Amino acid sequence: MPFPASWKNPHLLGKFLVITFSNKDLSLSLDTCLGNVRGKFQWGGRDAMSNARGASLSGSDLTAQLQHNGRAVEAHIDLSERIKVVSGRLVYVPPSANSDVTSPPSTTPATGNESTASRPGSPGSPPPSYEDSFAEQFSEFKSSHKSSYSARSSCYFKFSLRDKPLRLVGSILHAECRRAGQREYVHSELDLNSYIGVIDGQLVWGREGFFSISQNVRLEEFILHAECKNESGTTSHSSLDLSRYLQTYDGVLGVKVATDTTEISTLFSEASWMKFKVVTEPDPIGVLGTLGDQAARSLKAAISSSSML
Repeated sequence: MPFPASWKNPHLLGKFLVITFSNKDLSLSLDTCLGNVRGKFQWGGRDAMSNARGASLSGSDLTAQLQHNGRAVEAHIDLSERIKVVSGRLVYVPPSANSDVTSPPSTTPATGNESTASRPGSPGSPPPSYEDSFAEQFSEFKSSHKSSYSARSSCYFKFSLRDKPLRLVGSILHAECRRAGQREYVHSELDLNSYIGVIDGQLVWGREGFFSISQNVRLEEFILHAECKNESGTTSHSSLDLSRYLQTYDGVLGVKVATDTTEISTLFSEASWMKFKVVTEPDPIGVLGTLGDQAARSLKAAISSSSML
């Protein structure tokens, strides 16, 4: 079936589906809901668009060349089957979701047997200072978003901002974040120019100064887009998923990994008892994030033990 008439100008922007709804541009990364199974699109999969070729959109019908047994196969799928507008956002609605997608998600705690992940203090649960219903909602959200390690590490960040989208003004990222134990949101800001740079036409985390040398800088949900020049002087589109690098804690928007050498030096000097070893890990975000988290927990445990003694 075609998209609703209220959806204006549906089109593809790279791997994103973009529409205009109520005079507002909405977008959704199709890599978060489409997979490639034997040369066919499959709902609930991942990264189909990253490996697709010649993708085009006719109404709600997506056509692309997918790989199967070493050759390209033409595949089709009707995006209107599972992509809806919910609470002013373009979202993927899995088959198990409530059929009434025009209403905001219910905040009533789920009934039945409670999973281990939803109990405060269990691995993967949000901080216990949040109310129980928030923990249960996060557990449901996490179980419906299966992905890579780096994507899973940003799952709570996306969930906590689901009702208060990020805003970009210049290079300043604005967010409304929850304080621990409170329902109210507080405003927090972060200057992305201090963390993002450009290398050969690509946005790169860990550098700085991207804003002054980029054009058409914009934010679509958690994806930062910009037009950047490469070493040959050619301008091309580049994007960066901010959810891989950002976090919110107790009402403050911050970064997962310190990129400033002063911050890292301070961490090492304050935790001089730590022992380090060289590891091999394909995902550097996972390594640094894990080490930083372990350091913080161990330091807190040491302080607590000394105070008790």
